[in-house]
Formats: sequence, structure tokens, C-alpha cells
Amino acid sequence: MVRRIEAQPPQNRGVIVRLGPTGLNLELDAAGGGNLTISDIGGGRTAAQLGIVAPNNTGLAIQGGPLTPRLRLTSPLDDLLGVRASALLSVPGANNDLVVEAKANGPAGNGVTIQFVDDELLQAAPGLTAGTETASYSATPVAARAALSLSGVGNDLLLTAVNPGSQLNNVRIDLRTVNGLGDTPSAAYDPVARRLTVDIDDAGTTSVASVIAAIEGTGLFTVSGDNSAGEALDLTRTVAPADAGVIIGNTGNSGGDAGTIFVHVDRGESTAEQVLAALQNEPTVSALFTARLDGKDTSVPSAAGTGVIDLAATAVTSGGSGEALDRAAGLHVTIGDETFVIDFTDAKTVEDMLNRLNSSPAGLLAQINASGSGIDLRSRTSGVDFRVGENGGVTATQLGLRTFTRETTLAELNYGRGVHSAEGTDFILRRSDGQELEIDISSAATVGDVLDLINNHPDNQDPLTAVTARLTAVGNGIELQDAAAVVNDPLTVIRSTLSEAALDLGFIAVGEQQAAADAATNTLAGRDVNSKEAAGAFNTLLRLNEALLAGDVREISRAAEMLDQDLERVSFSRGDLGARQQSLDFLDHRLQDEDVELRRTLAEEIEADLVETISNLTARQTSMEASLRQTATTLRTSLLDFL
Repeated sequence: MVRRIEAQPPQNRGVIVRLGPTGLNLELDAAGGGNLTISDIGGGRTAAQLGIVAPNNTGLAIQGGPLTPRLRLTSPLDDLLGVRASALLSVPGANNDLVVEAKANGPAGNGVTIQFVDDELLQAAPGLTAGTETASYSATPVAARAALSLSGVGNDLLLTAVNPGSQLNNVRIDLRTVNGLGDTPSAAYDPVARRLTVDIDDAGTTSVASVIAAIEGTGLFTVSGDNSAGEALDLTRTVAPADAGVIIGNTGNSGGDAGTIFVHVDRGESTAEQVLAALQNEPTVSALFTARLDGKDTSVPSAAGTGVIDLAATAVTSGGSGEALDRAAGLHVTIGDETFVIDFTDAKTVEDMLNRLNSSPAGLLAQINASGSGIDLRSRTSGVDFRVGENGGVTATQLGLRTFTRETTLAELNYGRGVHSAEGTDFILRRSDGQELEIDISSAATVGDVLDLINNHPDNQDPLTAVTARLTAVGNGIELQDAAAVVNDPLTVIRSTLSEAALDLGFIAVGEQQAAADAATNTLAGRDVNSKEAAGAFNTLLRLNEALLAGDVREISRAAEMLDQDLERVSFSRGDLGARQQSLDFLDHRLQDEDVELRRTLAEEIEADLVETISNLTARQTSMEASLRQTATTLRTSLLDFL
């Protein structure tokens, strides 16, 4: 599709189409100016569906909208929760473009600059040769550098920018002779021309030490000796006037801002495939980014990467969003009294993940939902609670499978019975320092609201004594932790007389009035009060049986309501089946009528009347016999019969 769009550009123009992280990006060549616009024609919607319709666009580029593909079995898990940042390192010519992409989803990979550095500019000794390219990544700014290799011995200099960053990149260093200057050289920087000019004596009396002082006097560079060619710096050496206009330094692209990938190359010789090898072999780069040749930059696969790179080429990564899927932690699944941990460490695709879930001993059924936007997960086991929580990570939350989250409404809890609060204080948190926090959840609608009410309580803001409310890291439930270093009495949750909120939120066990935190950790872990279950009559009957045996009135009442729902569902199912049966009966009668009609038509057009056929056959047989007798009589007649 990309190639077809590129093959049919506006007349006498060229268009480049790139498949970005989320959609198509188009750019018209700048030769003729104007604006690139895209419209659908003939009532079609192709451009709109591709996210590139832009009839009123101004400029030469169009960045297409996200295409939001459906979730499929072959969808990579790495692509589920976001986009990896990437950059196209476009180099003039063919067979030399590179694509650099972050290894993980998210914005952290955005804003990384990739630039080429002419290695020969950084030292007096010869630079590296093609095939020995090096790469490095720096998260902090790097100072620009330039070598100033003077004629003679012991006077090679290395200039390093005082302030790290790219602001002094591509600065040229020139020597200029001045009559009668002696050993008092001067240096001046022209920011417009990006040139540092050093004036020396035309009689050769300017010392290296004075040149260093003059350059450092600009406040832009520090200067040190360059011993890369095996020469020790001798500050008493003088600078030859013949070096003026001949010995020229340049910082090139040696400086970089925070987050820069430097690739040191052999100017005019290094190829894209050699640069690719350097990027892939450098641990500081390969740990964060992948690199590959751009297949669109060549029409002959065997020639890919053979083109020479250009020092001026540079790129910045962008487009990264979302986050990476936590495959290592996995899910903490509870079925009844059994707990199972399901991880996706080695899973690559959605199908791999579904296979792990469906083949686990937890007895789960997982499948892509009807809209293709997520995973549906349910238990195959009736009569027991079903919970999905975290296993120390964020996998369940990321996949939308955690059954107890900040967004869970209070009305959903306790099998839909909700949280029963009262006017005023619902429960009291007594911290280990004795401070009591009165909590009123009448304004709360979700679990997150309850956590915020506790964490934002005006008497709970001292970080040394505050109680922190959060979801448990393993499994489900609300966890309360007291920050006090010295524990006099453990953190305690006390139920208010007229409120059941502390019970319904899982802080206190049924029949108790209060609950204390674990003395060792001063942490109180609440129960998971948002269990799920397999729907159906079998589950209802099993629940009712257990409730009757335990004498649990609340559970008996819930099971009775569920039984009513099951009966109603059965009635609807019977009605639906009756309607379907009636339709089938009608079709059966219709087919029988059509069969009779078809046989009648066939009989009229093809089959013969048996009585008529027999009668005709008898008449023809009698006629044939008479003819045969007559023939026999005639054949026996001879000449003697007429004498």
C-alpha cells in the first residue's frame, strides 16, 4: 500500500510515505512548494479509514491518525499497551537509511538524538577506519571536542567545551598570523560564523602555553595536551606561522545534549551496514534500542546497507507512548481456597498468553472479547469464589483483569451488596502513636475514593506517623500501613456501632468489632471483598447448599435471588427455544409442501402415465404381431401357389 501511494504522487512531484508507530505519515518533496492535501473521491472512505484524509492541510507533511488495530491471536504482547519510540536516520542517496527503535514502549524513549561523529577530528592520530566504527549512548550532556594538531613535536592540543551539550558543535578553529604580536596571542569567537580565531605572531615567537591561555580566556574551551600521536605536551614549544590557514580544527558533531547516541565513523568511507554493526554491538545502545536497515531505501535487497553515510544526517526518536507489559510478575489467581500464579515471561503473542491461561490448573477460560479490544477471563468451576490479583507487579491491572481496583465501585463489592455506611463516622483508624482518624465514606463511590479519604485525611499528613492506604501488592484487598518507626500499639481499625463499612471493606472479620495490624510489619491487610463467580444454575445451587449448611442468612438470601434470576433466565431460554422450534416446524412443513410440489412438477414434465403407457404398449405389440404374421404368410408363398 505504501509503495502504491508513492508510485502515484501528484504530477511532477514526489511523495515519501512512512509507516509510523501508529499510522501512515506522508511528506511531499519541497521542490515545488505548495500544500499536500488528501481527500476521498467518488463517495469513498479509503483515506478516512487510513487516517490520512486532510483536505485543508497546510504544509508538505501529513501525519496520519492512529489506526487502532483489533486484538488478534498473532498480536505481539510488546505492542499491547503502547508504542515504541523510533527515528528514521535518512541519508541522501540510496541503500543507507537506518531505523532506530526503542526496545520498550513509553515516552522514555522519546527525544534521543542519533548523530555521526568524524573520529578524525577528535585526535592528532589518524581516526578509525571503515569497519571499526564505534557507538555509545550518553544519558547526560557530552562536551564538544576538537583536536588542534600543530606542526612540530610536543604541541598537539585537545579543546574541550567548558559547558557540555551541542551548542558548540561544528565550531571551526582557525590560526591567523599578526605582525609583531610576540608571545601575546589572542583568541575570539564569532557565534554567527561559529568560528574561533586564534591570532599568533608571524615571526614564530608565540608559545604553546600562551596559545592555551588565549583560548581558555574566551571561557568556551579548556585545553589539554593531545598525546594520541605519542607526543608529550611541551608548553615551551612555539607555534609555526606556517600553520596559520593550514592547521584547522573543528568540533563536528562531538558534543551532545542529554540522551544522545554517538556513532564515530570514517568520513566518506563508513557504510550504513557498518554503522548498523556498531549500534548492535555496543551494550549501552543495544540495551535500550534496536537498529535495522530501512528496506524502503533500496530496490535491490542485496545492496541494502552498502551506501555511504553522511555526517550531516541526524534524527531524534519520537512517538513513544504507553508502557511495557509486565510479563514477569504474572497473575495471582484464586479459585476457592487454591491460589495459582500464572506468568507470561516467555509468551510472545496474545495466543501464547491465552494458551497459558487456558492450560493452567486454575481451570480458566480466556478468549479475545467480541470487540477485539481486550481479554475476557472466567472460571470454569462453579460454587467457588474467583479472584484475579497482582503478584507483586502490575500485570493484572495492565491487562484489565484485576478484579479489585481503584475504579471498582463500592456498589459492586460483596457480590453486589455494596458497602453499608451510616451517617457520620463509619470507622476509626487508631494509629500506633495513639492518634485516631475518623473516616466517613459517605462521599465515596469507588475503592479509590476510600483510599484517598484515608491518605488525604487532615490529621494524617505527617510522613513519620501517617497511615498509608493502598491496594495490596500480592492478591487483592486494601492494605493499611503505619509509618511510625516506634510501635507502641499496633494500627487498629475500629468499627462504628451503626456502620458496617469496616466489615464490607474487608478490614474487620464478620462478628468482630475491630482488627489490629500485624505487629511485625504494622500492616493490616484487608480481605478481597469483590470475588467473582461462574454464572449459572449449578453455581447457584452449590452456593445455596453451602449457605444452608452454614446457616448463613445473608448468603441464603443472595442465593435465593440468584435462583430467581436463573429461573427467569431459564424461562427466557425456553421461550427462545420455543420460538426457534416454531420456526423450525414452519420450515419443516414448508419443505414438505415444496417436496410434494416438486414431485408433481417432475411427474408432469418427466414421468409417464402408467395406464396409458401399458395401453399403448399392448396396442403396439398387437400391431407388431399382426405384421409379423402377415409377413410370414407372404414369405411362404411360391410360384406353385399360382399354377
